[in-house]
Amino acid sequence: MKILMNLHKRDNGIYYAVWRDNNGKQRWKSLKTKDKATAKRLYNQLKHLYLQGKIAKLEDAGTNIAIGKCAEEYLDYLEKTKEQNTADSARYVIRKFVEFLGEKTTMRSINAKIIDEYILYRLDFVKKTTINKDLRTLRAFFNKAIEWEYIKKSPITSKKFLRIDEKPKRYLTKDEINKILNNTNDIKFKSFILFLLLTGCRRNEALNLSWRDIDFKNRTITINKSKTHRMRTIPISDEVYELLTNLKKTTRSFNKVFEYQDRYISRKFHKYVKSLGIECRLHDLRHTFASLLVSSNIQIRIIQDLLGHKDIKSTLVYTHTQEKEKSEAVKKVSSFIKIVK
Repeated sequence: MKILMNLHKRDNGIYYAVWRDNNGKQRWKSLKTKDKATAKRLYNQLKHLYLQGKIAKLEDAGTNIAIGKCAEEYLDYLEKTKEQNTADSARYVIRKFVEFLGEKTTMRSINAKIIDEYILYRLDFVKKTTINKDLRTLRAFFNKAIEWEYIKKSPITSKKFLRIDEKPKRYLTKDEINKILNNTNDIKFKSFILFLLLTGCRRNEALNLSWRDIDFKNRTITINKSKTHRMRTIPISDEVYELLTNLKKTTRSFNKVFEYQDRYISRKFHKYVKSLGIECRLHDLRHTFASLLVSSNIQIRIIQDLLGHKDIKSTLVYTHTQEKEKSEAVKKVSSFIKIVK
C-alpha cells in the first residue's frame, strides 16, 4: 500500500507529519519535537495508525487532553522561553483556573459559558482590571493550545473582557511624596520607591535590573527587559547615582539591584501608603515621574523615550495633566487680543 504521508520540518524547527485525508485535503500533525530521532519514532507510530485507518482516533485523543496536563506542558514551556516574572505570574493565574474547573476537565469541553462562569466566580474576589489581566494570560494559554493542535478555537474572545470606565491617572503631590519618603526606616524599601520616582521605571523593569545594567562611568541605566521588549537607556542623575552607589555597598546580591519579588513589593507598598492615609499604587510613581516631565515642558518625544512607550499615544495621555499650564496659555492669548484691540 502506498503511504501518502511525509515527515516535514518547519522553519521553527518542529517536526510535523503531513498527509492527505480521504477528501484530498492536506493535513498537518505536530510531533512537538525538534529532535530528529524522536520525530522519526513518533512519525513511524503515526504512520502505523495511518495504515490502520486510525488517524481520526489519534486526533480525537489529542483534543481530549486534560487541562491539568495541558497547563503543565504550557507552564514548562514558559519556564524555558519567558522571563521568570512572566512565568510566575502565568502560573498563578492558570492554576487558579485549573482549580476552578478541575484538572481532569478536557480542553475541548471548555466553552464560552464556562469562561463566563469563571468570570462571575472571580468577581467575588478581585477587581475587573485583575480579571481582564487574567483573561489575557488565559487567552495566551488557549492560543498555544491551538498551535499545539489540542483545540481548534479559543473560548476567550475580545468580547469576554470586562468593560472598565477609564479613571484619570493618579499623580502624587509634593506633600505625599515627602510623606512617603520620610516615614520609613527601611533604607532599601525607600531606595526602591525613590528609584521608581526618579527614573520612571516600571516595577518589573526595576526588579529585573542587574548591576551589569548600571554603567557608573557613563552614568546610564540600560533597560533590557521591558514590557514592550525594547531596550532603552536612562541617564543617571546625581540623586540616582548616590542612591545606587549606597545600595551597592549594602546589597547582598552580586546580580540583582533590588532583591524583591514583584507581588511582595506591591503588597508592601500598598500596605505602607495606606498606613499613611494615602491611596495609590506602586505604578503611580511612574505616572508621577511622567507628569513632572510634562509640567517641566520636556519635549514629548524625549518623554516617550524615557518611559519606553512604543506608541506616542501612550505618552500623550500625560499631556492632559497640564490644566494649570493650559489655563495660563489661554490667558496669554486673551491678553494678546486685548493688546491688538
